[in-house]
Amino acid sequence: MHHIIQSICCEKFTWKTTFGFEDAADTAVLSGALWSVKALVVTFLQKRTNFTAKPIIKVQPVFGEKKLDIDFQCIFSIKLGHLINASKYVFFSKPKEVRRHV
Repeated sequence: MHHIIQSICCEKFTWKTTFGFEDAADTAVLSGALWSVKALVVTFLQKRTNFTAKPIIKVQPVFGEKKLDIDFQCIFSIKLGHLINASKYVFFSKPKEVRRHV
């Protein structure tokens, strides 16, 4: 399965978030936290898949008003041959025997 995950291509990745709270301090704190979460997610995906285009990530805080708008778009592709090989492995491989230490 690891080989299949590595053969996935991310052709487009856009994640834009516009948000706000009435309290500007809450908005500022969440803005930093949101950047951290987005960076972790994108780094995780970049280590496991191939990105053919640079990911677009934006966090737009709106101070003094309640607002939440999320725009998330992604296109992933995989070659059909990789799926066929993976399905052969899944359907025709024998399950590993579990050893118990007694």
